[in-house]
Formats: sequence, C-alpha cells, structure tokens
Amino acid sequence: LATKEPAGREAELQAEPKAAKARYEDVTWPRQYARLDVVPDGVGAAAANSSGFHATSSLAASLHKVALRCLAAVASTENMPELLQLVASEDAHEPLAEAREPSLLRANLYPSKADLPAEGPTGQKVKSTGPCWHADLGLLTIAPAGSSNALMASPMHTAIGSNSFLEERLDPQRDVLVFAGTTLLMATGGAYTALVHGVSTARLALAGAAGRVACPYFLRARRGAVVVRPKSLVQQPPETEEGLALLYPAAVQPPANAGGNLDLQRFHRDVYGRLCTRGQVVPLLGFARAVRTDAKLCAKLEELRGESGRNNSLQHASS
Repeated sequence: LATKEPAGREAELQAEPKAAKARYEDVTWPRQYARLDVVPDGVGAAAANSSGFHATSSLAASLHKVALRCLAAVASTENMPELLQLVASEDAHEPLAEAREPSLLRANLYPSKADLPAEGPTGQKVKSTGPCWHADLGLLTIAPAGSSNALMASPMHTAIGSNSFLEERLDPQRDVLVFAGTTLLMATGGAYTALVHGVSTARLALAGAAGRVACPYFLRARRGAVVVRPKSLVQQPPETEEGLALLYPAAVQPPANAGGNLDLQRFHRDVYGRLCTRGQVVPLLGFARAVRTDAKLCAKLEELRGESGRNNSLQHASS
C-alpha cells in the first residue's frame, strides 16, 4: 500500500477477500500519514511467498503472542496475576467493529517528503509538526523496526541514554521493541512508565521514495475490563491516597450505566495524553498528588467518571 497513490489504496484493499477485517484511514492532523488497522485472524504463520492481508494478519498474530508472553512475564515478576485477566484469551480476538480500540496491528504509512503537500486545504503553508510526542493507550506496544529509523524516545526519559533513536538498537531480523502504555501504567500503579515517544520529522525527510512504513502491535485491555488499584498501593502514604482514589477503578469502554468508573480511553486522550505532548514524562504518583490539589483537574476526572456530584475526596481537594 505504501507504494500506491493514496487515491488507489481503497481499491487495493477492496480487492482483498478479507478486507472487511481491516480498517484504513487517512490522517491529516497533527501530521499527514495513513494507517491500516488489522486484528489477528488466527490464520497461522504466513508462507514465505504470502502477501497482502494474510501476511499482515499473520504478523499481527505472531506479535500478539509475543505481547502475551511479555505481559505474563510482568504479571509473574510483579506477582500480579490479575494483569492477565485484562486481556482476551489468545484466540479470542475482538473484531474491529465491536470494540472501540481492540488489540491490533497498526501499519503506519508515512509519505515521502516529495509526496507531502506544500499547502494545506485553505492555501496556508504546511508547517513542520515535530515528533508529535505521545504515549500509547494500551498495556504493551510490540514494535518491529520500521523501514527507516525514525522512532525516538523522549529525552526526558533519563534511562534512554545518549541515543534516543530506539530502532537503531535493534537487529531488524530478530528484535522488537517492547514498551508500556497508559493502561499498564495504571494497572501497576506506576511501576511501569508509559514510554513517551514520537517520530522524527528530520528522519522522515531522509526516507526513500516509499516513505516510512512501521507496523507496531498494540496489546490493549479487552472491552469491559476494569483496572483496580494494585495491592501494593493499598497502603500508600496519605498524601497520595486521595489522588489515586480518583483514578480507580478505570474501565475500558464502560457500559453507559457504569457510574463511578473512570473511562480509561477518555482519560488517556483528554488528560494524561495532553501532559506528554511536549515530551514530558509524568510519574503516576506525581500525577496523583497534582490531582489532589488541582480542583479543575478533579472536576475533569469527575466528569470522565460520570458522577453527578462530588465525593468527599473531591470536596477536600477543592477546599
């Protein structure tokens, strides 16, 4: 698809017999690119000469297995078997049409510099977007090396070291990157920090005629999963207790009548996502302390939880 003109990609997809199991979207903000979402299809390993949907879905299935093994390792290391209850079983993949953000492989197709428009739709000059810093929503991201090395971690992660271009550390034939998202951050009470990362605009300009292609797999909590406060946080010092209480339980796509639950997807987008847009790395406990003393943020979280009135913690925070 990366070699096709954008106008011809839809027709290419429709020619695939399983195109209904894929979702294609052209994105124009904050940067221009296209993305193709594919869920694992249970089709098994792809043959050496496989192409198209079968090969892409087989890659998704393989990366899904890697993600489950990594999550099992985290659950064992942290003595948190409840983490495994947040995801569907290995063969029970959620269809794209039935869950707002299921576990999926997302093929990101970044255009070459020559294909980028010089002007926007109203004639304005297109500005450089920068890395578009963000953290991923889910539990784990499993990222093979892209077709060009442009993925970079925020330099505010002190453990990154001198080279923030993570793909340069990989053997592309053997290695994948594994890092945490907002859901694992919440589920472990901050023991695992969501990686703030982006794609270098300067490196994209050096990509070949086909642009950059990257195919990360996002392991996300199943629809209806509820993240409860980890046992290790139950006896936290009083100064963090009230802030943390606002963040639990967090539900993934909660039912309309699930009052009192924080919608984790909206929290990620509306609140936590905005904190890292300039590359900031925000520890969960530090965020919880800020919540305790920030009346406006408390009100926002209350709105996301769907509560009609303030509880005692919110009243105390406002005062």
